[in-house]
Amino acid sequence: ENDADHQLEYFYRLGRVSQSLQNAFDALHYYGMVLQKGKKSNSYYPCSSALYMGHIYESQALYKEAKISYKNCLDLDPDEYSNSLHQKAKSGLQRIERFVD
Repeated sequence: ENDADHQLEYFYRLGRVSQSLQNAFDALHYYGMVLQKGKKSNSYYPCSSALYMGHIYESQALYKEAKISYKNCLDLDPDEYSNSLHQKAKSGLQRIERFVD
């Protein structure tokens, strides 16, 4: 792992902790940083961050944002956990399809 991957993991973990503390605002901020900094990364952090952003937006009934986040997850292809993350994103899209065009 290089410094960029360590930085991605750091912000990803901050997002996870923020989310577990019910702090959606900070969680979205950190996950957004992971997505922004990790566009070219093969690690699962950006893909997983997009999935969790989708979950947060969905829980806030922000279905357009959730759809974008779930699709961002599907656009990324990490070296590990890809099938699992993509399956969860597809489930999210199915859950919200009746709320968003």
